[in-house]
Amino acid sequence: MKEITHQQIYFFEDGFRRVIPYYKEFQVNVKGRWIGKSIGEIYRNEPPVPIKEIQIIENTNEYLVINKPSGIPVHPTGRYNQNCIINILLNEYHFSHLKPVYRLDKNTSGILLFAKTKIFASSFQSILKEKSSVISSTSSLQKIYLARVVGYFPDSIEVNLPLHLVRFGTESQSCICEDGIEARSSFKRLFFDKDSNTSVIECVPHTGRTHQLRLHLKAIHHPIANDSAYLLNQIHNYRQQDGEINRENKWREKYGWVFDKDCKDCNFPKGDPIEEQIWLHAWKYSFNSHDWIAEIPEWAEVNFDAKSFIKEWKERIGIDERK
Repeated sequence: MKEITHQQIYFFEDGFRRVIPYYKEFQVNVKGRWIGKSIGEIYRNEPPVPIKEIQIIENTNEYLVINKPSGIPVHPTGRYNQNCIINILLNEYHFSHLKPVYRLDKNTSGILLFAKTKIFASSFQSILKEKSSVISSTSSLQKIYLARVVGYFPDSIEVNLPLHLVRFGTESQSCICEDGIEARSSFKRLFFDKDSNTSVIECVPHTGRTHQLRLHLKAIHHPIANDSAYLLNQIHNYRQQDGEINRENKWREKYGWVFDKDCKDCNFPKGDPIEEQIWLHAWKYSFNSHDWIAEIPEWAEVNFDAKSFIKEWKERIGIDERK
């Protein structure tokens, strides 16, 4: 297959950004006894992600600040390569050599900061080291998130519960544990929506633990209203069956693709995934003399129909409220 140019990497259909199938060579470390032996070729069909604009908040010679959409991973991971923020910024916005200076989950939206220089990255990392302990009110790094949670939230509350990261295979999940690492968060209710029994709140993480806000909210019985990982007792599988028998032929006709004997997934496209997002948004970010604010997402607006959204969301992922 010929090399794919930037203009040929993506195509857009049914609300998703898709990656045109391509071959990629890469090197991996192997056991010594494997050297010289043949292995089977492996193909991975890259999953689509939602078509969402990446808003540029600020662009300088030292850094880039964006409003990250939900549902798109930040960097190549697992089956995602071209369909990640780093490569979309490279391929469509022509930003290269970007280094994300902190983590933002795939399903979370909001302010994301990239360093363009080693000096800026180093200065930011030194601040993050402070964050390994509790951040004081005088810290030069301050973050405020928005979330929509279940129930009538208190006016304000502070949660101080230690967290521990549990790994199982290639997956991991945090939990509250007495002998875990210190974690502290503050929350404040902005408004309550009676129809959906949800509250929109401000969240301030004073430490930087994995899934800290999500776990602390669950611990006080106000989980994020569409966070299946912590709202439910088990993580749901979002796989969807493709009920369109002739989809293969339609894709071939529409895009002029030919049968590929080495890539069966290319010939039989899978059904679209359910869009993954949680109602958690990195809203405000302050660093030294810098202050950034991202647009408020639709789900955090007063007139958002959260009741209908939650009902549809539960139906789509198979939650039976009668149980």
